[in-house]
Amino acid sequence: MHSIRTKITLLNIISIVFAIFVSALISSIYIANFGHRSVEQTLSLSCETGKNNINYYLKSVEQSVNTVSSLIDKKLDNIDDSDLTIYQMDFATHMDEAKFFFAELSENTNGVLTYYYRIDPAISKDKKGNQDGFWFTNLDGEGFVEHEVTDISDDQFECKWFYEPKNTGKPIWLPPYITDNLDAVVISYNVPVYRFEEFYGVVGIEISYHTLGEQIKNIKVLKSGFAYIIENEKGNIIYHPFIDILSMPEEERPSIPDGFYDEFSAGNHHISYTFQGVSKHSYWLKLSNDMSIVVCVPISEINGTWQLIVWQIVIGAI
Repeated sequence: MHSIRTKITLLNIISIVFAIFVSALISSIYIANFGHRSVEQTLSLSCETGKNNINYYLKSVEQSVNTVSSLIDKKLDNIDDSDLTIYQMDFATHMDEAKFFFAELSENTNGVLTYYYRIDPAISKDKKGNQDGFWFTNLDGEGFVEHEVTDISDDQFECKWFYEPKNTGKPIWLPPYITDNLDAVVISYNVPVYRFEEFYGVVGIEISYHTLGEQIKNIKVLKSGFAYIIENEKGNIIYHPFIDILSMPEEERPSIPDGFYDEFSAGNHHISYTFQGVSKHSYWLKLSNDMSIVVCVPISEINGTWQLIVWQIVIGAI
């Protein structure tokens, strides 16, 4: 009799312990999955917000340059070197009006360091006087002053901002570079202008590299998650809030995280990778200027969120 009671009691204890174990296991799995989904949703929402903020800023730059380009295109059609009339305008007047257009718009566009209108050397060399265009800079924040223009006659590699719009006939955003003679890191947007459908020159704005970073520096996920910017062609890091990429020699710049670019190229938006010894989970979205924003968070923090709850369940079960 005593043996049967002991067996029944033991069986009940084992059943209760097993039930608690199964309940704790199911709860842990559910919480782990919920924790991962919750963090992934936070990453995607943070990335979407960052993307919208940056694109809004980039669109304001594009709109300024496109407006100047459109106005210049219309004015150029009124220039006639062979038969100037009261309804037409000479080149000097055209330059003054272009400067006025730019001055008005650049004052209302945040982060503009320089703006310029450069004439195709094939055209300016056939005209009398200095008709290469103009270049205005505002590096100290005290206002724009005219700067001597650089030579673009034969350096198509260094002057990609001019020759690519000329060759493609399309606007172009360029990744960060050090602008000529000013030793300032900038990102530029450049648009070709035409006279009677014939290429005439390029108008453009250079914005501060750090102004772009200002758009994402406040993005935080959990305790140490953050956002950075990469270029789309190779996935190289363009801007990082904790690494001054462009001040480092090219050979010392951090390489693309293992496996990141393959997933990026395949269009997978949620990507796990290891960077500088830390395993991370990230989410990325394309921007409007051939770059992408990436928001990442250490996997240890993702796991830590749900593991704490699991431990509380286990202790409560015991």
